[in-house]
Amino acid sequence: MNWVQWLILSTFAATACGGEITRPLKAESPYSSDDGSILASKVPPRDQTAARDALEFTIESIDSPDHNLLRYRLRNVSDEPLWVNARMLNSSSLREVTIRVTPSISELPIQPDCRIHPGPPEYVRLEPQGEISVVRPFSCLEFPNEGPWRVSAEYHDRSRSIPRPRWGALWFNGTVTSNEIQFSAKSTDAEKKAR
Repeated sequence: MNWVQWLILSTFAATACGGEITRPLKAESPYSSDDGSILASKVPPRDQTAARDALEFTIESIDSPDHNLLRYRLRNVSDEPLWVNARMLNSSSLREVTIRVTPSISELPIQPDCRIHPGPPEYVRLEPQGEISVVRPFSCLEFPNEGPWRVSAEYHDRSRSIPRPRWGALWFNGTVTSNEIQFSAKSTDAEKKAR
């Protein structure tokens, strides 16, 4: 190949392989920060759902000799992947889980009293029919007696900013209520020692 053929061929190759192609402009995105997080209030409607029939939330008592424990389960019962906060914290103003505890006899419900600084939220992509669970203590509740107590809970993500949902996942920003269980409390002295 002589230099004229090489020049023609390299000019053709440069034009065919991108000589006319410019670097694409950065697409405008609702996700504003460098780490990919977004203010929860700015998540586009197409990237979120509040449908109550998308997520199932259940609770169950965990048998422990010294602690009052609950297992929280989130199950995606929709046909779409969901972006959920798997931290399921129950003891902070930024909590995802709100516990309701009422005696089986008619008295006032117990109110949680917490002053903790939670760690960062833990978002996961929950596939259709996928399930996650965590065990959390009743660390902010002081039971005056064993009970029995009626316990239910609500899941709602209260984060002010969230990581960008993974491809195709919808951020679940709705509220779902759990089943109700009967619960017999352990001694509050054991709970205080565990803190």
